[in-house]
Amino acid sequence: MGIVQRQGLRNTIISYIGLALGFVSTALVLPNFLEPQQLGVTATLASVATLYAQIAAFGFASVGIRFFPYFRHPESGHRGFCRYLWACPC
Repeated sequence: MGIVQRQGLRNTIISYIGLALGFVSTALVLPNFLEPQQLGVTATLASVATLYAQIAAFGFASVGIRFFPYFRHPESGHRGFCRYLWACPC
């Protein structure tokens, strides 16, 4: 089995485990501990947080590509710029 296949299989298994945990938490555990109004507020806050995170990350990659040449300095670790970017070409 190649490296890509092994990583794909591992990522698939981890994704399915996360999906199962999310289902158990959302469908089975939370309704037993929260009132319907609290459950609605929790779901609304999670949805709004997801939406804001996507909006905040909208131009993140293009900002990194545009400003990385100004911070390129391999001896000093690119002056700390790469710590804040996930897809940095460091």
